[in-house]
Amino acid sequence: MFAAACTPQNGGGETASLEVSPKSLTFGAEDTTPQEITVTAVGVEWEYVLPSTADWITVEDGTAGKLLVSVVKNPTAEKRTASIAVKPVNNDDVKAKSVTVTQAGS
Repeated sequence: MFAAACTPQNGGGETASLEVSPKSLTFGAEDTTPQEITVTAVGVEWEYVLPSTADWITVEDGTAGKLLVSVVKNPTAEKRTASIAVKPVNNDDVKAKSVTVTQAGS
């Protein structure tokens, strides 16, 4: 799954940067309540990438600079983990960030 989001927020002359908060999200086995990631981008457009193996995670664009992350109930006893990559678009000087999503087993 792949999606793009947001426009640069550059007041001029600032060093381009990309930050995410928090760096990890934790869900209970039956917790389907969305949680929010804040993406702070200065002078750079960004996109997020979700691994194809993480079909249990849904990411939606929220208000400006926010991503809403939700999961489906985990029917297995094993916990599951995946990372959402937040990457700069057309800017090799800014490093990609990741948010680790963990869900408990049932």
